[in-house]
Amino acid sequence: MLNVPKSRKRGIHSTHRAANSSGWHDTFWPSMGWQAFFLYILLKLRRSASDPHRVALGMSIGMWANFLPLPGLGSALSIGLAWLLRGNMMSAFIGQLFGNAWTMPIIWWACYKVGLLVFPLDASAVGFKMLLANIDNTEFLLENWRQLASSVMLPVAVGGQMIGIPMAIISYWLTHWEVRRFWEKRRAANAAKQRA
Repeated sequence: MLNVPKSRKRGIHSTHRAANSSGWHDTFWPSMGWQAFFLYILLKLRRSASDPHRVALGMSIGMWANFLPLPGLGSALSIGLAWLLRGNMMSAFIGQLFGNAWTMPIIWWACYKVGLLVFPLDASAVGFKMLLANIDNTEFLLENWRQLASSVMLPVAVGGQMIGIPMAIISYWLTHWEVRRFWEKRRAANAAKQRA
């Protein structure tokens, strides 16, 4: 069971959040604190379904979607795939939260570096650093889009799969184990109450 200390920071209730601008602030920075927020998400995930496979499948789909070079489409893609494959859509959404505005640059850089092991670039190629330096230059992007696709997007996509598939498998088994353990404890506690 989750043990939350009684002295923990309390969040702003949703009725008070709706009345002022703290609603937007709470969306990006939880007023209850990050530890309590993650405990809350974990509890919601544990209670969301009694079938560990569906929850774990949704989590692995969400984790895999983080490593695709599709900014802004991760949540829609992970929820759609979870629905199609009969996974838990809530756990898919939670899984793709790992890829957020703070972590995505690091994820893409790691995917790019791993992708370069498969598709090494020559010295004259337009690389990731050049793309970042000219990201706001529309003329540069339009003139070099083919080279950017082959020298940046292709390594990111391939490297993303080389990292994303193992991460999806690991997240599947960890989530499956955690949800199964939670429901086994709950069933044992309910059986003990009925015997008492």
